[in-house]
Amino acid sequence: MKKLLIIGSLLLTIGLANADPTAERGWYYYEDPQTTIPQTESSPKVQYPSWTAYNDAVKREFEEIQDRAIYNPTPENVQAYNQALRSITNNAVRFGMLTTTQNWQDPKSGLATAAPNGAGLQMDLDNQRKQIGDIVRRYAIFYFVGNNCKYCAVEANELKRLEYTYKITVRVISLDGTTVPQYPTPTEDKGISQKLGVNAPGELLAFDSTNNKTTVLGYGYIHFDQIVQRLQTLFITGTADWSNYLKQQDPVMIDK
Repeated sequence: MKKLLIIGSLLLTIGLANADPTAERGWYYYEDPQTTIPQTESSPKVQYPSWTAYNDAVKREFEEIQDRAIYNPTPENVQAYNQALRSITNNAVRFGMLTTTQNWQDPKSGLATAAPNGAGLQMDLDNQRKQIGDIVRRYAIFYFVGNNCKYCAVEANELKRLEYTYKITVRVISLDGTTVPQYPTPTEDKGISQKLGVNAPGELLAFDSTNNKTTVLGYGYIHFDQIVQRLQTLFITGTADWSNYLKQQDPVMIDK
């Protein structure tokens, strides 16, 4: 009988243990409650209708950070300004580097059609001289001197250099009998200025005898290099003829 009671007691204990998994933990057992991490809703990103709108917002935010640092230069505000400036600078550097790289890899970029130095630059300069030589041989170069011309005497030096370099003759016209040392016997006006539409001394122009068309190169003092540059711009790129130039799909670039 005693054995039966012992066996029954053991079976009861085993059954209770299987029914309650915490039965073997004892009276003094304590289990930490499960911690639940609260779900925080992330603030939605501001949607901008365009990159221009985004750029305007960035500018306003940077100006606020900058002004705050200027007028309240605490360590925190100055640090915030430096961080904002660094962010903007990094973006600008990244853009500049990628732009340069893209130009390297684009066969239509200016870098692919012009040489900055070396034999390529020399070839471009030789082509430039030939182009300018062809232009000044086609177009007659006129220069009008007069008593009220401030720079005529020094401009004459640049015209002499133009003549020497390209083996041409600049036609110097005196509006009122005035002479300059480099051109002691200029051509008298006698209606030439009126025919070419000249109203003031110091005007430098190119005249195309094939169509009687004049193109003004400028007034006052124009350095030799600038004269060459203007001849290129007007007659190689085609800006002398506005209507045709505006119709061009791809503007002509000037060689260095």
